[in-house]
Amino acid sequence: MSQNKTVSQWLRTGKEMLAAAGRENPRMDAELLLEKVTGMNKIQRMTEGQTILDEKAAEEYAGKLDIYKVDVDQEPELESAFNIRTIPNLLLCPAGSGMPTMKLGTMNKMQLKELIETTLFSR
Repeated sequence: MSQNKTVSQWLRTGKEMLAAAGRENPRMDAELLLEKVTGMNKIQRMTEGQTILDEKAAEEYAGKLDIYKVDVDQEPELESAFNIRTIPNLLLCPAGSGMPTMKLGTMNKMQLKELIETTLFSR
């Protein structure tokens, strides 16, 4: 399944998955999850529904930041090397000198942006 989906496609996929899991209100649950993950309210999701989420983040940090997603089930060596015991887990490594920062758990888009800005670009 492609990770480069539009906001609308993620909403539809989420609704389908939640319905298959037997959720009582799959559409509403999918909207709440998408809002939490992206930081986008309902109006933003409606007006920016065709925005591809990965491309949006990539454009904002183009040339400044590389983002890698690792499936620890497929990459046990990385899981062990970074002592990852909880997922999701985010490792921010400043270029040059600077200590890497490990962040556990989920966060919305605004929280992620703040973490990136303060950890990597505030020096």
